[in-house]
Amino acid sequence: MGYSTPTKSDKLASIHRMLAQGPPNSGKTGAFCQTWPRPAHILVAPGERGDATVPRDEADLVPYIWEESPVEKLASSVAVAEVEKLTFTVLGTPGVRSFCFDGLHKYYGYVLDWVSGGALFKGEHIGNPDDPYSSARIYNRTREHVRYFVQRINASPVENIYFTCWDGREPDKASQGFKGTQHIYPNLPGAAAKEIMGEFGLVVYTTIEWGQRQPKGLAPSSFQLLPEGEVWGCCVKAPIDVIKHLPVRCAQSYPVLDKTLADAWAASQAPKEAK
Repeated sequence: MGYSTPTKSDKLASIHRMLAQGPPNSGKTGAFCQTWPRPAHILVAPGERGDATVPRDEADLVPYIWEESPVEKLASSVAVAEVEKLTFTVLGTPGVRSFCFDGLHKYYGYVLDWVSGGALFKGEHIGNPDDPYSSARIYNRTREHVRYFVQRINASPVENIYFTCWDGREPDKASQGFKGTQHIYPNLPGAAAKEIMGEFGLVVYTTIEWGQRQPKGLAPSSFQLLPEGEVWGCCVKAPIDVIKHLPVRCAQSYPVLDKTLADAWAASQAPKEAK
């Protein structure tokens, strides 16, 4: 352990640790299930409803769907422990090439409910009203637990790690709250959204233009790679010369995304003309 001098790379590794954030039904889960390298496993977080888009009958795509009675709900601490145990069991399974954790925002909610002693799901005040700092301590503990969970997953030997998360809105500091300019980031409270983004090589924003049909009846879908307009919560960890050659968007497809990044890398390595 310690410092090393890495050898020169011939490609970007950003795609291998990726977070896809966007509104519900914007293609996040579907893109993974349809285009990511197989064998693939996908774990759907408790409370996440995107599992309707997960195929159940493909031998090289293994889904893990949370099932729970609405009457006899498990304690959040039990649910979090079960999710984490299964996650690392799957990541240690030989032959897994791609892993998706579907619903990071839902997992965050379960952790927050656990850390707050059940206050979140009961709709109660988070923290002790008599202690002005207790709420901040609960949110800080939750944020650190979730970030460490993400770090452990990203440190696994699995080639491709893919998370999904709903999008959220943050008011611009110079505007008047949510009535003014807003920016879109992953739907995690406070500093958690930007801190989680820092754990990934690639953060994209997903959209589907349902009003524009393609010949096969599919709506055009895209990954937004770079900040533009309201969307500030996307980024590619790469040298600036590579980013200069990236388009703002590309199709929601692993092969297309991989080629887009590879082309930008190749363009950045081309000999520069002498002025």
